Amino acid sequence: MVKTIRSNRLVPQRSSHLAAQEYYTDYHVENAEGTQPRLAISSSRIIQVNPRCHVQANGAVARLPESCSTAVTFSSYALLLRQCGSSKALQEGRCMVDGVIPHESTFVSVLSACVCEESLAEGKWIHEYACSCGVELDPMVGTALINMHGKCGSPEGAVEIFDRLCERDLIAWSAMIGIHAQHRQDHEALHVFEQMLLVGMFPTNVTYLGLIDACTVSTNLASGVRVLAYAQHGQSKLGLRLYKQMIRDGVLPSEVTFFSVLSACSFAGLMEEAEGYFDSMKRDYGISPKAEHYNCLVDLYGRAGRLDEGENMIRSMPCSPTSASWMTLLGACKAELDVPRAKYAAEKAAELDPENAAPLVILSNIYAACGMWEEVNKLRKHMKEKGLKKQPGRSSIEIDGETHDFSVADEMHPKCQEIYAELERLHQQMKEAGYSPVTRVVLHDVDEETKEQVVCYHSERIALAFGLLSTPPHTSLRIIKNLRACPDCHSAFKFISKLLSREIIVRDCSRFHIIKDGVCSCADYW
Repeated sequence: MVKTIRSNRLVPQRSSHLAAQEYYTDYHVENAEGTQPRLAISSSRIIQVNPRCHVQANGAVARLPESCSTAVTFSSYALLLRQCGSSKALQEGRCMVDGVIPHESTFVSVLSACVCEESLAEGKWIHEYACSCGVELDPMVGTALINMHGKCGSPEGAVEIFDRLCERDLIAWSAMIGIHAQHRQDHEALHVFEQMLLVGMFPTNVTYLGLIDACTVSTNLASGVRVLAYAQHGQSKLGLRLYKQMIRDGVLPSEVTFFSVLSACSFAGLMEEAEGYFDSMKRDYGISPKAEHYNCLVDLYGRAGRLDEGENMIRSMPCSPTSASWMTLLGACKAELDVPRAKYAAEKAAELDPENAAPLVILSNIYAACGMWEEVNKLRKHMKEKGLKKQPGRSSIEIDGETHDFSVADEMHPKCQEIYAELERLHQQMKEAGYSPVTRVVLHDVDEETKEQVVCYHSERIALAFGLLSTPPHTSLRIIKNLRACPDCHSAFKFISKLLSREIIVRDCSRFHIIKDGVCSCADYW
């Protein structure tokens, strides 16, 4: 028998209807002067105990204090959707949420409950409700709407939402590819993948999974996918061999194939090879390079310290440079600490994408690395006035099927004390082995000792420490980070992999870092 907690006593469930009624009445009386959260817990549990008792459940939510009703109301609605699915349940669910304005994450939770064709109408109603609340085109809600349409058998609805999104992140792109593949729209899936690459989005394993079946209809695009996959996993030369075999087999490359090939060269620092493939596009196959192809060469020039050539390539493009073009040059300026050129590149990137904080964040970082703190403060003030915010770094690791998410200097995890003790132990062990912190990545005007402490508490370092504490020796660890891998953490991970005989796989925003025995698959070129 299922048991329900009531005022620290366990009550056997007899009839779900009676148990729910008795539970709410008893709890409401016993805690009449109690806090609102306790009432919220009791009412949400009624739905879990008694998903068929719609009238009683609806009444319980209606009696909730206004300040705590929103999350519980929508959580209860989501439970009705998942557990009932009947028209009566859905109708009463709509009454429950009428007039309530939830948070974006609450919409996502409710939309995730619409998982079949029968709930499409309900999903569309939630869509309309989101529109009325002004959150329809929020990236998180938009992606949830895309997934809802896909699960409910409406890929055309998913396409409509996707096309209207102002901001498409990697999750949205991957969701759209997966939905097309799920509905056997193979050409459409590959077209979305093609567009994703051409706007500078690099796929993840989830993206590749959605492409596996779709790739059977297009050999050249399939080869492009495989080339890029090899490159992202540190196997650029293997990817280029695959491309050469494809040509020998008589398969004509597309612009996506060449983008993948040039990206492979960029990942591996193969300048001469990249120039050869770039020239081959027009000469041998009549394919005019787009900005994305030029950007790959700009990236290579920048990594080689040839910033003049990189900038000249942007200026001489027959097509219009994109914000990504100038961002690529800006990244090279960061490595070379070329302040005047960085300022110009940041201004051009910001002109083309004024809502993106990244150009100003990188410029601020360059100022900080050069000790130009007055300029840093001016730029941060300007960003604040414009409402531009830096994207916070976050890292996650999955342990025993549960994902643990961490931010910089995170203190919210239940094992916080053990994690920080492990970080201190690792830091001492690495220093004894010759590790020297890369403190130039600390962008604050503090002394060197404080900088050493700061780099120890980056999100990926915390995720790693938790992984080490939570798994047996020699277990491989897989970490996902939403930004580029930090140079200091990258160095630290190489030391740790050798000291502890661990394979550490880090997926950052552009590639995989497979670190083993003190060596990374990226060959320290990323």
